[in-house]
Amino acid sequence: MIIVNERKKVVLQAIKKVLKCETLDVDEQDTPTIAVLASGGGLRAMISLAGTLEALNEAGLLNCVTYLCGVSGSTWCMSSIYDIQDWTKFDEVVQKIKEQITKDKVEWDEIIAQLRGRVNEDTFSLTDIWAIFVAYFMTHQVNIQWLI
Repeated sequence: MIIVNERKKVVLQAIKKVLKCETLDVDEQDTPTIAVLASGGGLRAMISLAGTLEALNEAGLLNCVTYLCGVSGSTWCMSSIYDIQDWTKFDEVVQKIKEQITKDKVEWDEIIAQLRGRVNEDTFSLTDIWAIFVAYFMTHQVNIQWLI
């Protein structure tokens, strides 16, 4: 709850800025809860959410968001955001996603290293191999945390 209360402070300030009303008489506890809900759909969902959030950011509305929720491909976009952890640097997130999905080179050494790191674990299966290849060819990155 502490994190939500801290986020409400940011959201309230953002709403005041958008409304151009610094004297808005609203208590932090009465700050509206605004959520962005994103659908799944693999790479299309990732790109769609990135574009939506980029537009919200350009309009000055991104900091008005309390919660960001998604499934499937949308979470790939969300993981890029959480990797940077600073909404004010959202342009970096969008640039990172654009670079990832347009990258041509296959990093076979990275893929093989990730597989070797998992092969001796009790939970290793063909699903791990499938997950690494699908994730890499869609997002052009491999992150061992996706597999745990």
